[in-house]
Amino acid sequence: MNFVRRTVSTAVAATAVVVLAAGPAAAATVDSILLYYGPVQGISYNNQASTSNNSIMTAFISVEKTTSGTIPAGWSSGQASLYRNGALCSSAAMYYYPSAVHSWSGGTTVKNCGRGNYTTRGSTGAYNGSGYNYYYTATSPILTY
Repeated sequence: MNFVRRTVSTAVAATAVVVLAAGPAAAATVDSILLYYGPVQGISYNNQASTSNNSIMTAFISVEKTTSGTIPAGWSSGQASLYRNGALCSSAAMYYYPSAVHSWSGGTTVKNCGRGNYTTRGSTGAYNGSGYNYYYTATSPILTY
């Protein structure tokens, strides 16, 4: 895979920390900032990484077309990786979205690696006519579990 490196202003990429208490009321989701890329084959996109806790930790990414209309079937993909205390905890395979859609969430990985500070980072792909261009997401804020 060839990844495209994007830079993010440190003023925009401030880190937040969410601390969860024990119990069912502790469910939370934290999202990275949106990053924009493209156009690729005339389509401009944004992506985002999210970390969620609903008794287990979940990492997922979202992909969205930034204008009206849909992304053709198979033209977008996503993969999420879950990190605990900065080390890779779980990673999903790249998922190629099979339907025409304006936006979607997926590329999911689920794991409970124990107590710690969790973040998600992933990558998304955009079909370029002969293959895919891949773009990293920003890293989600820390979710302490």
